[in-house]
Amino acid sequence: MIIDRIREKIRGDFKPFMLTLSDGRSFLVPHPEHIAVGAKVLVLIVGGDRVITIAPNHITSIEENLGRKPR
Repeated sequence: MIIDRIREKIRGDFKPFMLTLSDGRSFLVPHPEHIAVGAKVLVLIVGGDRVITIAPNHITSIEENLGRKPR
């Protein structure tokens, strides 16, 4: 389940990741304090003071290893 994958990413050794939504928008999660994960909803803080509420079924991808070149 996508919620479980996101919870795993924000615990422990955090690395920034990008969420892409079904409407084509993408959001960077630069720090675990910028995301809250509930049972059926995610809340992101973007741009310092903007809050985005996301239904998990609209998340189409989670991009990891940002800025790393493939080997």
